[in-house]
Amino acid sequence: MISLGLPKSLIFIRHGETDFNRVFDLREKSEKTIEGIIKNGDFNIELNVHGIGQAIRLGKYLARLNKFDCLYYSPYKRTAQTKDIIVQYLGYPIECFEDIRLSERDMGLIYGMHRQEIVDKFTEVAKQREKTESFLFRPPSGESCADVMIRIDRFLSDICYEQCQKNILVISHLLPILLSRMILDNYGYPTYIPSISNGERPSNCSMTIYEPANDKLKLRGYNLTDHLNEVEK
Repeated sequence: MISLGLPKSLIFIRHGETDFNRVFDLREKSEKTIEGIIKNGDFNIELNVHGIGQAIRLGKYLARLNKFDCLYYSPYKRTAQTKDIIVQYLGYPIECFEDIRLSERDMGLIYGMHRQEIVDKFTEVAKQREKTESFLFRPPSGESCADVMIRIDRFLSDICYEQCQKNILVISHLLPILLSRMILDNYGYPTYIPSISNGERPSNCSMTIYEPANDKLKLRGYNLTDHLNEVEK
């Protein structure tokens, strides 16, 4: 990422929970359940009731912090819904920008499939996946992690240039948030991407916070979720 300036604060937020998240994260998968959730495509998956509640609690929490200047969000329905709820509870006007570069990884023809399903339905794709470095594997009609990292890097460079000295909210998805950490914290992908499967995923409506220090953005908190457990007063 090109160093063009620094915001006062940069907070990444993963969208609220969806039924797809619940099914995959808990591995409570049945073919019928998955088909019902993904029938309209990844772009159109909505927040579930729990996800709406998460976004409300996050919005109330953010309203108590220093005023934010702008908000960027992925065009996916679940991120747009999370944005709408947060803005409603902030209590003041805020500039909002939809940015396609914040979209989740496009998994193409294997979207929504577990490993065994890929083996059963796309044998050659499964073989290619086993032979290719996971960071570089590009599914048919989809993106590799490297593809996503390129667009996230450009996004970060742009907001550092356009929103220098501002407090910024970014609502996105699991992989873009992890890749933002790789870029900002100068991780090498062989040592960091595997952590996706080792309990370090950003939770739904969690916050990952960066603030400037020594001419760079420094991580102040990752996967923060205490605000989701606050009791209403």
